[in-house]
Amino acid sequence: MTQLTKQVVNSLDSLKSAFLQNELAYLALTQKVEHAFRDKLAFELHNRLKGDKESLVCREWCRTDLAVIRDSQPLLLLEAKAIYTFDIMKGGSQHPFPSQLQEDIEKSKVWQSDGKNSSLEILALLIATHPHDPPSAAYREAVKYYGGVVKYATEGITLEAASEQVHQRVQLPLVHQGVVAGGQAFGIDVSVAYWLFSGSLGVSN
Repeated sequence: MTQLTKQVVNSLDSLKSAFLQNELAYLALTQKVEHAFRDKLAFELHNRLKGDKESLVCREWCRTDLAVIRDSQPLLLLEAKAIYTFDIMKGGSQHPFPSQLQEDIEKSKVWQSDGKNSSLEILALLIATHPHDPPSAAYREAVKYYGGVVKYATEGITLEAASEQVHQRVQLPLVHQGVVAGGQAFGIDVSVAYWLFSGSLGVSN
């Protein structure tokens, strides 16, 4: 693991204290949490790298979720994908998150095609909202994807089972994983799990 990737890992670990009490639970239940999670990660990484006057941490740089650049060239590109643990665990037609992660990796590899960025670090971040219980019908209008949240929260899906499925389905090198306790919103506890992958090898669906 390079020093720059270590800084990303350390920034991810610091997200446990980056949100206000119950803030992450509210954000995760009311909309896909990708942007809120990415934005906090970017700010944490910005603070960690602020001693490096030549490197910039950017959001939405050249249509990439998060980038570290120097002299207008990328040192690190990170694409984030937000889903729910019930997306990971649902039966029937499976969610295509493994192929989506791979597509993000391939998009970032374009920056290596001219040979200028051979040392470019490419990362993919999978983020999964996990409601621990079904919310009351009184919160139907506030909770995004209310039907799915209620249906799958009553089926006893666990973070451990979801993580096992991620390990089985995503054939990218796993760099780091963790869980952020989001607190409580709309009467239920919410956690947000994440898996950070390196941009190499292939993927299976």
